[in-house]
Amino acid sequence: MRQRRARPGGAFRSERRARRRFAAPQAARESRQCLLELVQRSEEFDLVYVDGSQLVLDVLVDAALSWRLLRPSGVCIFDDYTWSSLGDDPIVRPGPAIDGFLSVVERHSELLFRGPQLALRKTDDLGFDG
Repeated sequence: MRQRRARPGGAFRSERRARRRFAAPQAARESRQCLLELVQRSEEFDLVYVDGSQLVLDVLVDAALSWRLLRPSGVCIFDDYTWSSLGDDPIVRPGPAIDGFLSVVERHSELLFRGPQLALRKTDDLGFDG
């Protein structure tokens, strides 16, 4: 697998290209549409930051698609891990979705930190070919 090198400022070429291609206003497209397009194009990233809907099913979809885009040894950061402004019902909190996703990929990842955000390093590609 070809590794992309960091440019000055820390941004990666593929990340910059993706940012240009998907610079539509947030209301115009849902994250799952953008992520699915990136998966279909076999894009790969060294860092994925998941910050979108707080609803558990949306978080699960974003997590699964984002994981497919992440290179082995890449880092996935989930925002709002402890967020609970809409109450304690797991359906309206991202934390339970992130925990569920973590339980699926825990043998293929390394937990880097857990707090208001949670970060994982992907340790292998699980046999996905994009």
